[in-house]
Amino acid sequence: MSNNTFKHSEFYASYPSKVIARPGYPIRAVYKSKLLFKLFGKTLFGKIDTIKTYADIGGCFGFGANAMSYFITQKQGFSPETAVFEIVKEFVTTGKVLFPNVDFIETKVEEWEEGENTYDLFTLFDVIEHVMKPDLFLQKLSNRCKYILIKTPMETSGEWFGGIAPVNQGENHEDGHINFWTPKKYEELIANNNFEIIDSIIIPTIVPKGANEILNPEYQTLKGWRKGWRKLKLMRYPTIFLKELLRDLPFVPWSFKRKILGGGEHICLCKSKIF
Repeated sequence: MSNNTFKHSEFYASYPSKVIARPGYPIRAVYKSKLLFKLFGKTLFGKIDTIKTYADIGGCFGFGANAMSYFITQKQGFSPETAVFEIVKEFVTTGKVLFPNVDFIETKVEEWEEGENTYDLFTLFDVIEHVMKPDLFLQKLSNRCKYILIKTPMETSGEWFGGIAPVNQGENHEDGHINFWTPKKYEELIANNNFEIIDSIIIPTIVPKGANEILNPEYQTLKGWRKGWRKLKLMRYPTIFLKELLRDLPFVPWSFKRKILGGGEHICLCKSKIF
């Protein structure tokens, strides 16, 4: 489906019934904040003494923003002024009820004017893959934040197999994604739009081993004979079977697996070149 025909705003407004209703959504939103702060918090506070102002872009009901604000407070001893920027009015209304200490603001990043107030830190969790004009979006963000933590799914095939985007896109994608990059192209996008990557990592998934029942309760984890039976069935499809086998090999680094299997999560800390 073309990005020009996909009704982005309408799809995103339906998120409460299509995505947020998934049982694991709130805890995953919290864990994303915890993971990024754990990975890059020390580096971030090595660059900036205190975070007085913080905002989560596309933060929906505020679970992630509230968690990140808490971790920042624990580190520096006082709470940052915390905001969530959202395009859907209903998300803003609900968020204000759930987290009255967070300032929920209905706004469109692409329509920001020059001279608006700035923030020490932005977070961007699983957002840019939804954005119609990612270059403009990043440029607007760079004008209003000193630092930004970003998490974005990498959904193309492996680089050694062409880095091909998935067939299902837009309304046919389970999360409505319209943008797909290989890690190299994604990092070029960031660098070409007023951000410098300070530190980054690509991981196969944000879900630690053994935590699937907690962070992904909506998905059935196969165990025992069911897991074995699934592998037997996959043997009828050699390519899929070999990829599954490679995915499970513990001593092969993910950077190598990614070039064959594709997928993964790109996580990074960036500094705006404007400041």
